[in-house]
Amino acid sequence: MGLLVPLGVQAARERRMFSVFRAHAAPRVALMFTSGPAHGEGIGRLEADPSLPRKSRRAEYRQLLDGHDFDVIATVAEDRTCGRSRIWLAQRR
Repeated sequence: MGLLVPLGVQAARERRMFSVFRAHAAPRVALMFTSGPAHGEGIGRLEADPSLPRKSRRAEYRQLLDGHDFDVIATVAEDRTCGRSRIWLAQRR
């Protein structure tokens, strides 16, 4: 069983979602979600929150997953079948 969660919300809300993922995922459950496309490295604004450079956001997602008891199994960058978003597959420890 897995959770399919498209993440298209503010960065602060995205960070809070990792606690929700952990609370709802039993050990060994798969988690699949998307993060925004990696178009450039510039810093901009997403609604009221400044967006991080794409490389930093990938590192932050990895840290958030690890800190919430998930191991990254695979990622697909700029998937054309998913709006050029990054697809993440992780598993709860």
